[in-house]
Amino acid sequence: MTPRQIAAGLLVILLASLLGWTLIRGGGDLKLQLLLALGIILGTLYTIYGQLPDWLLQISGGRITADDDPGNLSPRVYLTVLLVVLLLAAAIFVGALLLM
Repeated sequence: MTPRQIAAGLLVILLASLLGWTLIRGGGDLKLQLLLALGIILGTLYTIYGQLPDWLLQISGGRITADDDPGNLSPRVYLTVLLVVLLLAAAIFVGALLLM
C-alpha cells in the first residue's frame, strides 16, 4: 500500500465514525449522511484499487486526473485541501456536540 492509500483508509475510518455518530445521535440530516456514505464508498475504492474508479474520471470530464497522470496536484495543494476538510469536519463535529 502506498502512503496515499493509507491516508485514504484513515479518512474512511474517520468518515465511517462520523456517519455512525450521525445515525445513532441524529446529528445530521439525510443529505449529510448520504455525503458521508459517498465519501466512504469512494475512499474505500481508492484504498483498495489505488485510484479512483474510471467511471468517476470520465464523468468529471477530465477535471479529476488519474493517479498515474503526471499532471497530478502537488502534495502542497492536496495536503492543504485535506487539512481544510479535516478542520471543517472537526468544527462540524464540535458544533454538533455543543448544540446537543
